[in-house]
Amino acid sequence: MADGVVSKDELKRWLHDRYSVEFTDKSDAVRGLSSYLVRGRPGNRSTVAVGGDARPETAINALLDLLAWQWQLTVDGQKPGDAAADLLVGDGPHASHVLEALRTLVATHAGRPRICLHLVAKAGTTLRSREANGPAPAFAVSSRAATWAGYLSSWWDVQPDGLAADLADAIGDRRARLYPSLSRNAATGEWSLRIDGLQVGTVGPAGGHLGIGTADTGSGAAVTAWKKIAGTGQKVVSASPGDGELGVAAAAELVRALIGEFHGAAGSRLEHGQPEHALEATVLRGELKVMVGGRALERW
Repeated sequence: MADGVVSKDELKRWLHDRYSVEFTDKSDAVRGLSSYLVRGRPGNRSTVAVGGDARPETAINALLDLLAWQWQLTVDGQKPGDAAADLLVGDGPHASHVLEALRTLVATHAGRPRICLHLVAKAGTTLRSREANGPAPAFAVSSRAATWAGYLSSWWDVQPDGLAADLADAIGDRRARLYPSLSRNAATGEWSLRIDGLQVGTVGPAGGHLGIGTADTGSGAAVTAWKKIAGTGQKVVSASPGDGELGVAAAAELVRALIGEFHGAAGSRLEHGQPEHALEATVLRGELKVMVGGRALERW
């Protein structure tokens, strides 16, 4: 471990010594919490920590994991919905960038709980925590931010057409929606098809594919359901299906079968093992209202 890097294991030991309560890093497939996260509830306050040895994406996603966990605790009646929650980031080579991204997310989070960010760094042979909330960076001179802003603006008023629109209509369930593929320009016409926020395929005007992950590895709830319904591997979808390809009607039937496998009565949220995606879907479906630039955030 490089000097100055606060690992997950160091955070776990430090938290246990500091609060004298149990902190765990065991994965929780039901709540979508990975073994990269250390979590506990000192003083009945949700606390998640991620080490400086984690990938930046893991540390940034930890905020959504914390919100999803808090949401589930609230639904289960274990915690008041207006409580504060803590996210601790271990010091490391990416800590400054991670905290900038987390401050951006915190700045867009207008609801409950209040998110408190902390940086845990080494001070000699001990660890010290300091409050790390602050204003979100403007990224005014970031070329990468400008590229992503271009992707967002190109998708702003685009509507799905062809097979993508036909498939969404044929599925006929508001929990199955089309999201913009924000890593691509809108000119591709390719949309992400998601069930309660979980990606189950990408589709465009003429074709696409369905599948969950690689659809041949893993044992999570979503992949297990896919294997039961569709077998291993992805399924090709086409407006003019050939041998081994699915047309709109067959693809819609497969997606509806997946929804049923996720134990979803009409209108309910689905147990697909990724609660952070379900949380996102709830926001974008309008059940939790979020405004961006005076315009309601929505999906198709």
